[in-house]
This record gives sequence, structure tokens and C-alpha cells, in this order.
Amino acid sequence: CVENGIRDEDSQRTLIGFLHDLGVVLHFQDDPRLEALGILNPQWVTNGVYKILNSHTLFQNKGVLTTSMLDEILNLPEYPRGKRLFIVDMMKKFELCYDIEPDKTFLVPDLLPKDEPVTDGRENALAFQYHYTVLPSSVITRFIVRMNEFVQDKVWRTGVVLKDGGSTALVKADTEDRKVFIWVSGDEHKRHDFLSKIR
Repeated sequence: CVENGIRDEDSQRTLIGFLHDLGVVLHFQDDPRLEALGILNPQWVTNGVYKILNSHTLFQNKGVLTTSMLDEILNLPEYPRGKRLFIVDMMKKFELCYDIEPDKTFLVPDLLPKDEPVTDGRENALAFQYHYTVLPSSVITRFIVRMNEFVQDKVWRTGVVLKDGGSTALVKADTEDRKVFIWVSGDEHKRHDFLSKIR
């Protein structure tokens, strides 16, 4: 910036914001965990993310990523040990994973098993359907990441059981039929609030 006559810090931040928006560089200045590191080569991040998502070990582990697995997957010289968690932070930013145990264990919903576990709670529940012209599979996996604080023990690639106080919700997608189904049971007043959070 200085070499090109841009000495004012506000102007520098505006410029890096434009370059980030264009995808020329990556710099998340509003995120305290990510702001200290700027990425001049976004392909470095993309390649790291794809190495994780395409990992057979992670697939066999049903989408549960540990730091030791991360070290095994990103063991190439271009991913030094101190930068590997940065790739995971980027995956969180893009709603591709969330913490099970902060900085130690993560869940990547795209690699969860496809089979739906036995679920109940549809009787006497509020029932909704969303119909889409196009329903990318990433909609439900990003939803799982976004709602992770409510996830209980039942989660699979196309659905999840959520709990909030006395309310329970079953949310699942049918990507072939392009529909998302929601059932919310529990206390009548509280389940409406929970439905609002889900929607």
C-alpha cells in the first residue's frame, strides 16, 4: 500500500476489503480469529479444504475430524503445523464444519452417514414443508452447522434432531423431491419460538 501511495489506514482497510470481496486475497478483518492472517493465494485455502473434504479417513470416521487427523491430511510442506487450524477456521466461516470440542474435534456434516436413524416425535407436532425449485445438498448441511448448539445425538447427512429447552425438532431434507420437512413438538408456546429460530 505504501509503495502505491496508500498510507492512510482506513484507505488500506477499504482496499483490502475490495480485494477480499473480489476474491483476489482473503482477509477477514471483522473476525478476531482470522484478521491477523491475510491470504494472498486463496487457492491455498481451497486446496486445503478439498483435501479435508476428500479424506477417506475422515469419511470412515463419519465426518468427525480430530487435530491428529488434520495433521495427517494436511501433512504437506505448504500446510505448516501452525496454519492447519486456520484451514478449519475457514471451513467454519463457510459453514462446512463446527466445533465438537473447540480446537480439538470438529464435525463435517457433508461426511456424515446417509442413513437416517430411527426418529420419533412427529405425532401432535407442528409440521411444515418447504418446497424448492432447486435444493442443493449444502442447504441442510449448512443448516446443521448454523444450528449446531441445538444438535443432540441424532444427526445424519440430510437431517438432524434439535432440542431447545422442552422443544424437540426433526428437520430433514429430501434433495430428490426438493423439499425440507420440519416437525416441532413440545410446549405449545415454546415450540413456536423454536420454529422461528429454525426458520
